[in-house]
Amino acid sequence: MHLPQVVFWIWIHLLQFDTSNQTMNPEEDRINKKERPLPAGRLMRESAVVLRWALVPVCSVCSACYSVETLYASAALSLFTFLYNERGF
Repeated sequence: MHLPQVVFWIWIHLLQFDTSNQTMNPEEDRINKKERPLPAGRLMRESAVVLRWALVPVCSVCSACYSVETLYASAALSLFTFLYNERGF
């Protein structure tokens, strides 16, 4: 049964996206989502940025354990996360 592995793969990529998203505009979260780690003061922005970029190789290694195609999907998700959140596309 591969369901736990699939759920973990999706979760870790979603964590990468969400961390990237939340570090881009912390002021918006202070107004709308006060319970999130950054506006609540449970995590410093600098630490969140380090986590965001540390998750890129973690996601890549995790994906490479499955197949080259999964690695390509992970690379595409990382690229699109960067383009969407950090470059505003």
